[in-house]
Amino acid sequence: DMDMADYSAALDPAYTTLEFENVQVLTMGNDTSPSEGTNLNAPNSLGVSALCAICGDRATGKHYGASSCDGCKGFFRRSVRKNHMYSCSPPQI
Repeated sequence: DMDMADYSAALDPAYTTLEFENVQVLTMGNDTSPSEGTNLNAPNSLGVSALCAICGDRATGKHYGASSCDGCKGFFRRSVRKNHMYSCSPPQI
């Protein structure tokens, strides 16, 4: 089995997380502006973002080195256990 440290080292850092720097929650009302929203990507006291860094769903914790939801956690857990290696295909034009 490949442990997390080995798996993380095998990943290209450019593809390990997605950034959601401008995601905000706005309250309902006519006078709200983006500056009044709450940044969901800001880590809490445990270093966990409110959003999954992979798919943007609600994160449940820090799994495999990134804030992630249970679905993405399961995908990466299965990938590690079965030694699956994925790569991106070139776009079809």
